[in-house]
This record gives sequence, structure tokens and C-alpha cells, in this order.
Amino acid sequence: MQLLPYKQETFVLPYPAEEALNRLRPHTRPVEEGFEFSTAEEKRFLFNGVVKKGIFRISRRVQKPENFLPLLLGRLETTSVGCLLFVSYRLFFSTAMYLVFWSVVCLLLTLFFLIYHQAWLYAAIAFGTGCVQYIIAIKNFSWQVNRSRQELEKVLFSKEG
Repeated sequence: MQLLPYKQETFVLPYPAEEALNRLRPHTRPVEEGFEFSTAEEKRFLFNGVVKKGIFRISRRVQKPENFLPLLLGRLETTSVGCLLFVSYRLFFSTAMYLVFWSVVCLLLTLFFLIYHQAWLYAAIAFGTGCVQYIIAIKNFSWQVNRSRQELEKVLFSKEG
């Protein structure tokens, strides 16, 4: 069972792995130090990250903070008629730690109120708060995965590539 939000999928691409990377590179802003781009160039980037031979590690570029934005980890494998792209969507480390921390705090509060004070109402409130924040995290992550997937598909399946 997966406790943290996570999704995996496979794309079947009708062209070689190197072409897939060549389609992705122009739309990915490098995250290494020393790269500066003009305002016009910045607008063409759909992703931030690293695209290397056979793999990539990217995230969708956003204009405002998105707490549950997924990190896309991709691996390409060549086949006889194209390539397979394996993509996994996962939370950034800091977001995962946020989710784990507050889930543990809510669980400990629930146990504290149940064991030491027999305060069923407060225990239910703490447990309910933990459940609600977890559900919100799952839903937001799912929504962000769909938006990131749409951007990735736009790049991989565009006619101009």
C-alpha cells in the first residue's frame, strides 16, 4: 500500500528515444547554476529540470506556488518501432515531509486525547483533521499530476517535433 501520493504510467512513443529527449529539451529550463535566459526565452519553457541521455527529472513551471506539484521522473527504453517512456509522478521531498509530519502530529494528538484524557470529541477532531488534510493532499496531487501530464503530452505528441 502506498501512503504517499504516487503515480506511474507508460507512454508508447512512435519515434526513437533520442527524438523524445530532443522534443523535451527545448521546453525544459535547466536548473543548474549559470544559465540565464531572456524574458522571451523564459516563456517557451514548460518545465524545470534535467534532461539527460535516456532519463529526465522535471517539474511543471508554475507562476504561483503549487504545494502538491509532482516531480516527474522519466526513463526511456528503445524498442523496434519506437520507444517506451516510463514516467513516475511523486511529491517533492519537502512536501512529502510536510504531509508525513502533520499526519503524525494528528495521530499523536488523537492518541493523547484518547489515552490520557479520554476526550473522545477532541480525539475525533484531531483524527478528522488529519484525514481531511490527507484527502486534500491526495486530491491536489492528483489534480497537479493531470495538469503536468497534459503538458508532457503536449510536448511529446505535438506535430512540430
